[in-house]
Order: sequence, then structure tokens, then C-alpha cells
Amino acid sequence: MAGFRYKARNQNGEIVTGIVAADDLDAARLRVIGRGLEVIEITRPVLKQAPPPSAPAPPHRARNLALALFLLLLIAASALVLLDPYGWGWVATVRAHLGL
Repeated sequence: MAGFRYKARNQNGEIVTGIVAADDLDAARLRVIGRGLEVIEITRPVLKQAPPPSAPAPPHRARNLALALFLLLLIAASALVLLDPYGWGWVATVRAHLGL
């Protein structure tokens, strides 16, 4: 079934719009009439088509993810060097070499 956009007039003479699901234009017209409306116009709406579910991520997303992971690794390594939470000897050596 497809969705059809309609413009119609109700029993009070007011213009109403909406979308009705139907197999074809004639079935859509009958559904609108069945709601007690006088059909003015029926058109098929332009629906944005979703990408297939198996589509790969766009390249910029993968690049951003790689950059985020690299920055996280860099921050973690910097924390180890500056804080030396485990008391490793090489960390003290690096800190001395950097003048920290």
C-alpha cells in the first residue's frame, strides 16, 4: 500500500488535508469519500527513501570514529605518563626526560 495525500472539504465546508493508505488512486479516493469528505485533490506524497539497512557507513563517519579513538588513546597514554598510577620506572624516566 502507498500513502496518498489528499485535500478535501468536510460537511462544514472547511478544507481538510491528510494522508490515506491505499493500493491506487481510485481506492484512495473511495477511502476519503468513505470518511464523509468531498475530494478536492489527491496526490501521491513524495516520501524520502531510507537507505538500505546493509549500507556501509559514510567515509566521514569512519574517519571521525578513527580520529576519536586515536585521541582517546593519546589521552590515556598521557595520563599514564603524567600520573604514573602504577609506579612504573620507565614512566619516571619519561617524565624526567620531558622535564615534568
